[in-house]
Amino acid sequence: MCEKDQPTMSTLITPQELHTTLPRSQKSADTVTKTREQLISILNKQDDRLVVIVGPCSIHDPDSALRYAKKLRAEIQKHHGTLCIIMRAYLEKARTSTGWKGFVNDPHLNLTFEIQKGLHTARSLLLAINELGVPAGTEILNPFIASYFSDLTSWAAIGARTTESQVHREFAASLPMPVGFKNNTNGDIQVAIDAIQTAIQPHHFLGVGISGKITVMESPGNPHCHVVLRGSQHNTNYDDDSIDRTIAALNQCNLINQVMIDCSHGNTQKEYRQQLSVIDTLSTRIAKGDRKLLGVMLESHLIEGKQPWIPDQVMSGDQSITDPCIGWEHTEIALNQLSHAVLIRRKNMLD
Repeated sequence: MCEKDQPTMSTLITPQELHTTLPRSQKSADTVTKTREQLISILNKQDDRLVVIVGPCSIHDPDSALRYAKKLRAEIQKHHGTLCIIMRAYLEKARTSTGWKGFVNDPHLNLTFEIQKGLHTARSLLLAINELGVPAGTEILNPFIASYFSDLTSWAAIGARTTESQVHREFAASLPMPVGFKNNTNGDIQVAIDAIQTAIQPHHFLGVGISGKITVMESPGNPHCHVVLRGSQHNTNYDDDSIDRTIAALNQCNLINQVMIDCSHGNTQKEYRQQLSVIDTLSTRIAKGDRKLLGVMLESHLIEGKQPWIPDQVMSGDQSITDPCIGWEHTEIALNQLSHAVLIRRKNMLD
């Protein structure tokens, strides 16, 4: 390799330095602690509410994300007795090939890759969201980045493209929050089950500590991991048979026997409005008394659909630039429907 072809490097702020610059407030800490405790109670079947991870496919405009969070706060208050609502706050974007890789990587959306700015603005946003009393959930794509935000995150996902990664499985074992492992893009649920079996065990692995130094991490294992069914490239897996087969496989391994359904991605075959059909199906199942559903994931924004990402072009902050999303009106409808289904289930159990 020629010298001119060598990669260039620049030093980043450490997680500890960023935490010091933007410390977690008592309000944001309370939001995280309370939500993690609620999630664990739901996973342990001590709380019959449904978990709902809802929000933009990926955040590209902090002001818009905060407007969304303020609207979601009203829904959290409205449905607090039936739903445990967490805002989807995805700050990195997994790509099949190329494209915009998320707010942390390129916060100005113009290929300038000011990652330091992205880290600072993303943490500031997560602080503001949590201070509203709105918990945040995100995907752990780059474990190095997670140290900057994990104290402001109530729930985490390991995505379809990384569920098989040993690095991500070991890292999930160290996280102080529930973690959802998705089936892979081919629809294989066994890789998610294998991932959970790995993540619940103790591990020693190399990681980046809060000081920014390469560290030997010793994790106790994470007992609060669960499967997320997200469909595949060619098929859905939110139907009764798929859910029941997954539960049977989890029971065989003595793992948490509840599943979360990703209502988007393979379960809509990229037709974003189909998320509402998925909600219809799942609400019917819940109303009939089902307790195998832990919760759902919804891709939702203030304006439905998506817009193309074109570097340096002015874009709406209120519409997705990655996967298309349902709009706010349909989001309210979906939340009402899920909440009503939980109420019917409770009533039927009392009758």
